[in-house]
Amino acid sequence: MNWIETLWMKLVNKTAVSVTAVEVEEETTAAELLTEILTESGVGDDYVSEYVLPLFEEWYTGEVDRESVSAALAGFKKEHPGIGRNISKQQSAARLK
Repeated sequence: MNWIETLWMKLVNKTAVSVTAVEVEEETTAAELLTEILTESGVGDDYVSEYVLPLFEEWYTGEVDRESVSAALAGFKKEHPGIGRNISKQQSAARLK
């Protein structure tokens, strides 16, 4: 009986189809990075998506990594002072909580 089991296992191992998990790396956009940066600092997600992102996506032409987007935020706020003030207010309010 043992030889039948051994034969069966060899047959199954030769013909078995194994499923290999493949990770698909998604590209992160500058808008997604900016949203993460701002919401982590206390800026409301609705404000970011409605007011900040449309302007930022037009304005930003740099690298798409967290450091570059974070560094560009100061320049963006300087060129868009109204948005910059609202971002700062929301960040200050979040720190006081």
